[in-house]
Amino acid sequence: MGFLDAILGASFRKNRRLWSARRAARVTPEDAKVGASVRIIGRALPAANLLRAPFTASTAILWATRADERRLVDVQDMYGNETGAERRWMHELDDRSREPFFVAGETGVRVRVELDHAEVVVPCPDVTSAPRFQSADVDPELDAYLRRNGYAPNGFMGIDGDHRFFEARVGPGDWVSAYGRLEESALVTSDGYRDAPARILRVVGTELEPVIILPA
Repeated sequence: MGFLDAILGASFRKNRRLWSARRAARVTPEDAKVGASVRIIGRALPAANLLRAPFTASTAILWATRADERRLVDVQDMYGNETGAERRWMHELDDRSREPFFVAGETGVRVRVELDHAEVVVPCPDVTSAPRFQSADVDPELDAYLRRNGYAPNGFMGIDGDHRFFEARVGPGDWVSAYGRLEESALVTSDGYRDAPARILRVVGTELEPVIILPA
């Protein structure tokens, strides 16, 4: 299989997975069946500590970010001849949180959503006007985050016209849905006296069939 075939195959699998997720019937944690691919719907709750979304510093259960930068690039005609240069938007950063979270039903039944392999398909609004991008001095936390992802920050990124920042966020208690395979596994907890096995429901994915996070 050639490189192009591999790219097209991966794109086809991703689109088919998204199509399946969007068409799947929504089920509550109370009604979900173990062993099936399901789209669980409920309220998002933290599995551990709450998160801070990198661009807006908002409290989050789950976040995803994207950043574009306008750069001067060489332009070629259909024959490969250089015809000059123009400024174009280039995709520079694509990231998301990986901490698991719970989807909770109305009666308190919870399903843990694992994000080792996942696609986040929730609204990702433009947050370029957020306060963190308006100052001459880049916020230290934001600066460290961008540099970890290979993005060189500078002051006034929100108003210089050459940067665009997008951020999706699911907050505590927000309605959300997660599509993936539902498994039941044992989780050993300690009450200080003895280890107590508990059963836990989990939505899991793989590299080829990731969990899909969608609006409720």
